[in-house]
Amino acid sequence: MERSDPMAELKQTRADAPPTVAKPRRGRPPLDPVTRRNRILEAASALFTSGGYQETTVEAVGKAAGVTKRTIYELIGDKTELFRAVCDHCHANISALQLDLPISGDSLRSNLLQLGRELVTHSLAEETIAVERTIVVEHARFPEFVRTLNDQGRTSLNRKIAIVFDELRELGMISGVDSFLAAEIFFDLVVGNLGFRKALGFDEPPPSQAETAERVDIFIEGYLRRHGLPKA
Repeated sequence: MERSDPMAELKQTRADAPPTVAKPRRGRPPLDPVTRRNRILEAASALFTSGGYQETTVEAVGKAAGVTKRTIYELIGDKTELFRAVCDHCHANISALQLDLPISGDSLRSNLLQLGRELVTHSLAEETIAVERTIVVEHARFPEFVRTLNDQGRTSLNRKIAIVFDELRELGMISGVDSFLAAEIFFDLVVGNLGFRKALGFDEPPPSQAETAERVDIFIEGYLRRHGLPKA
């Protein structure tokens, strides 16, 4: 009588068994790199704003974002690169501002009043103030980068304001005025350094609607009356 081979029988049993199907892993699916990067930038922005560059660490950012220090280095880089990425991220969000004002044919003053109020609200928004505060605090550490960030932000905003003046020209409400120059003057007169002063810590109330209206009237009478109102 032949003796059976236990090892051969075991191998045959395994071969005849149906293939096992891996059970799906439980829990949340891993975040994609873009989502993780945005989460890191949001956490870093809050920490840089509240504690400044010197007091913020990559470890603290990782803890706040729920990622490892290694993940931050892989997706963004070291602390300096993280700071630059945060500034670029904030600048991109601010640059995404759309002045989708319903320009109407009612009156030039009503359109400019609406534009002025929109710009005041934007300039005093928390995200805008965070960038202003960063510019103030970290200018000495990153002079060229911060200067470029500030210039790009202002230029981008002026271009959006200039589009509004182009639309007013198409409606025949203004004429013979450079839209970009008018945008610069309008912002300086109506908004000025409100955001900068708030970033410095001045506890001042926002301008009232009457104050904004007065500045808009000065712009109309002092600048447009001389350079950009169509002749009767």
